[in-house]
Amino acid sequence: MVQSWLRARSFRVREVLALLALAGAAGAGACGGGADAPPISPTVTIQGPPAITLASGTSVLLMVRATDRQGRTVNSPPVSWTSADAAVATGSASGSVTGVRVGTSTVSASYDGASASVQVMVTPGAPTRLALRTQPAGARVGQALSTQPVVEVRDDAGNQVTSASLAVSASAQGSGVTVTGGTTVNAVGGVATFNILGVDGPAGDRVLQFTASGLAPVSSATFPLLAGPPVELVIRTQPDGATVGAPLATQPVLEIRDAAGNLSTVATSVVTAVVSSGSGTLAGTRAVVAVNGVVTFRDLILTGTTGTQTLNFSAPGVARGALSAPIVLRAGVPRALAVRTPPSGAGLNQPFDEQPVVELRDVSGNVASGSTDAVTASVVVGTGTLTGSVATAVNGVATFVGLGVDGTPGPRTLAFTSGALPPLTVVVQPCDSKRSPQIALSATSRTLVGLVAGPPITESVAITETAGSCTPVQGLQAIVGGTIEGPWLGATLTASQRVLELRANPLTLAAGTYQATVTLRTSNAGALTLPVSLVLRPSFPISYGDSTQKVLQLDSFDVRRPTTTVRDNTGAIVAQPVRYTSRSPTLASVSTDGTISARAEGQAWIVATVNGTGGLSDSVFVNITRGPGPVLRTDLTRLTFDRNSTFMVTVQLDTRGVTIGAAQAIFTWPSVSDTPGMLRLTNMLPGTVGSPIISTDLNTGTTRFTIVHPSGMRGVITLARFTFNADFTGTSQFTTRMIELIALDQTSLLGASSALAYPVVVR
Repeated sequence: MVQSWLRARSFRVREVLALLALAGAAGAGACGGGADAPPISPTVTIQGPPAITLASGTSVLLMVRATDRQGRTVNSPPVSWTSADAAVATGSASGSVTGVRVGTSTVSASYDGASASVQVMVTPGAPTRLALRTQPAGARVGQALSTQPVVEVRDDAGNQVTSASLAVSASAQGSGVTVTGGTTVNAVGGVATFNILGVDGPAGDRVLQFTASGLAPVSSATFPLLAGPPVELVIRTQPDGATVGAPLATQPVLEIRDAAGNLSTVATSVVTAVVSSGSGTLAGTRAVVAVNGVVTFRDLILTGTTGTQTLNFSAPGVARGALSAPIVLRAGVPRALAVRTPPSGAGLNQPFDEQPVVELRDVSGNVASGSTDAVTASVVVGTGTLTGSVATAVNGVATFVGLGVDGTPGPRTLAFTSGALPPLTVVVQPCDSKRSPQIALSATSRTLVGLVAGPPITESVAITETAGSCTPVQGLQAIVGGTIEGPWLGATLTASQRVLELRANPLTLAAGTYQATVTLRTSNAGALTLPVSLVLRPSFPISYGDSTQKVLQLDSFDVRRPTTTVRDNTGAIVAQPVRYTSRSPTLASVSTDGTISARAEGQAWIVATVNGTGGLSDSVFVNITRGPGPVLRTDLTRLTFDRNSTFMVTVQLDTRGVTIGAAQAIFTWPSVSDTPGMLRLTNMLPGTVGSPIISTDLNTGTTRFTIVHPSGMRGVITLARFTFNADFTGTSQFTTRMIELIALDQTSLLGASSALAYPVVVR
């Protein structure tokens, strides 16, 4: 009957259990047994397994079965539910157990002193929101965060959802703020770990937001975004107010900024300013250290030609410099005077036809356009007084009016002055437009003195115009007359016709006095006659060293006495005192009798001069070797050669007792391609010993020799014989140089060898 009634209705499980208990109690009574049963302990049993697993945020209803002290089943027993860790799981009075935090707790049901329990394991629930495990920190523009954020995927209870692998993205709040680096990271085990996240934009307090699809976002704590590394220079204050030689009226101020345009307050770079365009130069303190990222120049000065200039600013380690706006450089204060137009034309007892114009210029040579200073002219060399001697500058230019010299003819030096500026001098030759020209000479006669067979004698006589006329002297000619002994005197006029040049040639004359005249004729300035005398004294030519002694080779401490011969003008040998001089006494000295003593390696000229009037000189050239070792030389014993003559030169290597295995040497001569280009090589015959390998460059007058002999070479080895033609007159030299000198045992002999030089005079 009870079962059919239950089928007719729908009950909750608890109600069904209670009804079944009542039915059992009634049946027991019906069976008799009215006697009291012995007391028993109540019991509580939780229906189901001893352990359950719940996802956080979900619940399960637990059923209990309880009996009272008579062992009867209690319907709807008043059970008390408790949890060992309510933070993990909770139990309600109705038996509903809810998972909260991930973990394990024991949930117990108690009734009338009896209890039962079940172990509840809570797992993460469905992901619903994001949370920050690690806050971002250490933000600097252009760099990754020093502390990278770590974001967790959590359920409603705040449990980390370890099964989540959602993509988590970072974004920044604020205008102009951007996130750089890996802005999206996939969660692993419910954790999104950022590695290269950075923040760019204006410096200041910043907040990052992290989002994932379908989840509540999370925002970071506020953190400061600092300026990044210096990237560029930006001009805060443009330079302006440029006057030559003066500090800029507005000095430039620059900022050092990072990639986002923030002032790099920690920057201490040195910023240098230079002129980028324009012809100016920059002075003052051009390199300034930044203070808190700001560079303030204080004493920059521009000089140079007026016009537009620009400045460029740069700093080490800062990628982008800064270019200033165009600066107009204006002329500075006057520092000097300059003649724009010199005075010219007339000017003697009347104003100059061309009046002088004087500029006042600044330190860079620009006209000081702001100047109105007075400029005064005065005579500082010469005589006379000036008219119209003061002019006032207009825009830095002083134009004289009526300036002239009152006085006699002749050159003057005028000085222009203005305040403390350095004076400016100008030489003028004022002339009188009303007078006719008249020439004069600086001498009324001339006496020339020379030696028989000596060099030509020259003299100069100045020609002046004495009337101070503005009319040029015309048709000026110089005519030589009265030279009975032949044309020994020449007279020429310089291109300016202000100097008469006299030249006497004594080669064909004997000792004595000779007379001549030079007449100057003009077509409009009269004529003058200049008497000229030539006095020739006897000369004593000297020969120091015969034809085999003009070029000597000596070892250190060797002595040699070249032959000395003095003759008179007739060629007869005469006795005259001779003075000997060494041009290099530390290398070679000479005694009073002409004996030469070698002192040290090198070359020296020894000069012999006849004492007294008419004494001439001669010389020999000495090569002093390094020592007794090998010598690279030629066979020349003389110095002079006639033009158009042909002569031969033999280049030799004198081993001087040493056995040579190999050698390289260079011989140079004054070729026709060089200056003065005296000699022309016409033939060359190589030597035979060592089979010399020879290469010659005619353009530079250079020959290189290479000789090798397996068994060695000794004695005087001929490298080559050269034939030259003397094409041009002049003075030069032959030179030799040892490049390599090797003995048979492969040791170098260069340190003991010598290479000689030989002067060459073509006449």
